[in-house]
Amino acid sequence: MKLRFCNEINIQGTFYHRICTVPDPETIELLMNGNHEWGLHLENSRSEETFIQEWNEFRSHPSCSQTSSFSKHGSGVHRLGKFHYPIYEPEKYQKWAEKYNFQYPSGNGIASCKEDLFIDETGFFKSLFWLEPNYRNASFAKVEDLIEAALQSDVVALIHPCNFVADPIARRDFEFMIELASKNSISIKSFKGNIN
Repeated sequence: MKLRFCNEINIQGTFYHRICTVPDPETIELLMNGNHEWGLHLENSRSEETFIQEWNEFRSHPSCSQTSSFSKHGSGVHRLGKFHYPIYEPEKYQKWAEKYNFQYPSGNGIASCKEDLFIDETGFFKSLFWLEPNYRNASFAKVEDLIEAALQSDVVALIHPCNFVADPIARRDFEFMIELASKNSISIKSFKGNIN
């Protein structure tokens, strides 16, 4: 549903999938029609070996054979799946990305101010703006805060596609973000080659 919505209003995004949510043919068609990027949402990050195993399994699916981008599943606290390794170690993932020439553009940090959203000197976004309200810092929780930061630099906003349907607040804030971005001439784009 979120992909259809994005395609209808002509905005691009990057969508990460776990092994258990590898895109089916209908989803691939929506991703391609919207010129979106997709990649692996890594669960088993216990070791470089488990990372490569999961990466290879993901890329063995025809719809994912050309992907080169990944993100990390989870908040770093809760185990959220049979093979999920919950510990969050972004420095380790950055090393793997560099070693294998993959893209790991963004961490899962919760921004507490607009500066937290800005890209660092290595080209990495350590923190992002979560559109799910339970993952926001109370001092930096309004969509207007995100837009103020985006007026200065590229930033990352995240919503889980299931919450676009299941969480009315997340959906409302996603739609409000799009409205404010449009009013302020801010482009919404995917990671693929579009970060300034």
